[in-house]
Amino acid sequence: MSLYDIYQSSELHSNPFCMDDGEGKNAFSPPFSPDISSSMQYLETILSDEFHPDSAIHDISPLIDDFHIDFDELDCIFNGDMPKPLDEYSDEWNLYDAMNVCEPPTDMMTSIVLPFEGKEVDNQLFLSHLLLAYAEAMDNQETELPEVISQRIIQRVNPVGGIVERVLYYMFQNLNKKPDYLKQESIKNFYLAFKAFYQIFPYGKFAHFVENFAILEAMPKDVEIINLIDFEIGEGIQWASFMEAIKYQRKEIRIISIKFNEEDESIPLRWKFEETKRRLCDHGASHGLKVKVKEVGLQDLESVMKNIDYGRKSWYIFNCNVGLPHMGRIRNKNDVFEFLTLAKNFLYNVTCYYTTKGIITYGDGDVRQSNTTCKSYSSFLDGIFAHYQALLESMEFNFPSHLGEARTSLECLFVAPYISSWDRKWEEMKQFDELELELGVSLEGWNLSETSLVEAKELVKESVKSPYGVRIEGEKKNEMVLRWNSVQMVRVCCWKI
Repeated sequence: MSLYDIYQSSELHSNPFCMDDGEGKNAFSPPFSPDISSSMQYLETILSDEFHPDSAIHDISPLIDDFHIDFDELDCIFNGDMPKPLDEYSDEWNLYDAMNVCEPPTDMMTSIVLPFEGKEVDNQLFLSHLLLAYAEAMDNQETELPEVISQRIIQRVNPVGGIVERVLYYMFQNLNKKPDYLKQESIKNFYLAFKAFYQIFPYGKFAHFVENFAILEAMPKDVEIINLIDFEIGEGIQWASFMEAIKYQRKEIRIISIKFNEEDESIPLRWKFEETKRRLCDHGASHGLKVKVKEVGLQDLESVMKNIDYGRKSWYIFNCNVGLPHMGRIRNKNDVFEFLTLAKNFLYNVTCYYTTKGIITYGDGDVRQSNTTCKSYSSFLDGIFAHYQALLESMEFNFPSHLGEARTSLECLFVAPYISSWDRKWEEMKQFDELELELGVSLEGWNLSETSLVEAKELVKESVKSPYGVRIEGEKKNEMVLRWNSVQMVRVCCWKI
């Protein structure tokens, strides 16, 4: 059974909440296939945990008086009622060219093709001009004008409008003083929404699949102890399928999860470590594995690693995922760079039974920009806007139009926190060039196999009618990239020592 079978067995033939066994499917599946494999049982333990919003909901805005999300209606996605092919949406997908904020307004007006009419068309044009003016004001180091423009944008956008409106709504929503009623309503179905988001959209599944595939190919067969250090363990869903891939091999998995100070997070913490720890230990035990999980602060990781028991046949995995939409947050680049640097230094210095001591896997769903390619605020804003617009386009492609309310709910819970962090990226980019995170200067890239590429393409259903594309890139052939048309959505890099 290949790792691809694990991730593929819960695909579109199944209901995401009430799935039946598919004929011909094996016991290996992604973390979303309840009766097909015990991977789904791992997710069901998440769904069984009660979730209580931080506060009661009162005085719901008239905007959502009739806002009701029936997640069971998503059955149609898994029973053949899929969105129309891209060519049937040809007008709708020209928004990217129409709203390129770095082009002069006259160019935008001559090339624009929008599925809106009347005032909605005017609003899209007006918003494009406002965003262009905002970027120019920032380039000119204006002090008051950007604030005035951003407030004007807030007045003209909403979370149930077109793609351009929604992108700008999420970008500037931190400036909106009104309660986010849609998010408060959506949060009541958080765990069901997470399950649907991860299963329907390829971003997280793609990163986890490529990373796990590389780990399994690089890992020596006779390893006895697997030391797994995860930068952002979250709900632990990535390691459920990994455990299934090595089940009944009498291996011990020692997981170290990084603990962060959540006081400054823009969203409440959803995944409690003790619950994730319990689920992973139980899931490993059900597959004949001995699993230990502990949590340490990033500042304490180096000292903890020095005291690891290096006896027997140990092997090391450092895993770091940032900016994947299902994660609901963006981590500070300082922390990412510190973690990857520590991983590199540790693997260089540790004594290991094997020639290849371990592997570093890095999944990045964030906008890839650097000081060398982004020399002005306008070019910076152009890049992030194109990325976020492509994200919402890809979500619409995977969703039938009549399920717009469910898509809005998923956007509010997962996409909004991801997009709203854009304002701090400018400062971070000036401090850290993305090239620093490559680690390619001093590390040997793990050459991603053609088998993993073929199966990754199958996972995202790449075809002539699909805008999704998967390629192996990088001089060392150690990067696999998922693109929506020409826009990079997720990049996975792997290095070995």
